[in-house]
Amino acid sequence: MPEVNHFFFFVVVVGAIALIQLQEDMKKQLSSEGDYTEEELEEYMQSHKKVMIDSLWKLNVADIEATLSRVCQMVVFSRPMTLNCMK
Repeated sequence: MPEVNHFFFFVVVVGAIALIQLQEDMKKQLSSEGDYTEEELEEYMQSHKKVMIDSLWKLNVADIEATLSRVCQMVVFSRPMTLNCMK
């Protein structure tokens, strides 16, 4: 199962790097223009919406898959319990 964990890590890193690069690009572009309006900020966000959504989606999927993996391992490797013990 270590290969799967490396894949989760890779997906999370790729998604996080894309968001950081987008943030840095936004800072450079908007700060170079000096004072920017709310419309300019909204236009920038709209033009980069796909990158943001894709990155957040990758992070979300990796988190859900990692959580499911941990839960499945806990179920498979847990000691058997009686029904009274689980109540």
